[in-house]
Formats: sequence, C-alpha cells, structure tokens
Amino acid sequence: MGKRPLITICVGHTAARPGAKAVSPLFIHEYEYNLDLAAIIHKTIFFDFDCEIVLRNGLLLDQVYRLIENMKPVGNIELHFNSTNNPMAYGTETLCIDRWLPYASMIQAALCDSL
Repeated sequence: MGKRPLITICVGHTAARPGAKAVSPLFIHEYEYNLDLAAIIHKTIFFDFDCEIVLRNGLLLDQVYRLIENMKPVGNIELHFNSTNNPMAYGTETLCIDRWLPYASMIQAALCDSL
C-alpha cells in the first residue's frame, strides 16, 4: 500500500502570544482553542490522509512555513479565529492555492457541517 497524502494543521498563534480572547461561552485565547480544534480535526476528519499538527512556538513565521513546505503536504490548514462583540457572528473560511481546491472544498464542507 502506498503512502497516504499528508495534510498539515498549523495552530495559529503561540503559547507566548496566544491571540484573541473569546467571550462567552469560551473565555479562552485563540491558541488554546486552536490546539483543541487541531486535535479534533486530526481525530475525525482525515480518513484517507496522514495528518500532522504543526506548532509555531519558538519559530518565526517564515520558519514555520518553510517547515511545512519541507513536509510536502497536499494541503495545510492554518487555524485562527477572530473576536467580535457581535454574538450572532460565526462561520469559517477556507483559503487555498488552485492545486489544493479539491481538498479545501472537502475541508470547508466538513467545517460548515460541524457548525
């Protein structure tokens, strides 16, 4: 059996710079939320892919992207969330380069279903 395609999940922000802080009901920073979400995605979405979680701790952004590029994934998910004072705001977006569109479409559909 051949090697399965690799998907990387880059956790947005770092332990030292945790990003935005969510309001009710989460009350946690983006980094903590993204770590939990990466673990959930890793366990539940990818049946036909290998999946690696990449942390940015201690690395410059260009070092992180070089690390991911050297892993040669078929796609990379970078997790972030934005904070807002509007309690009705929710959603997701998936950005990709053209060659990753089939994978991005599958991921976006799964993310939307989970909301």
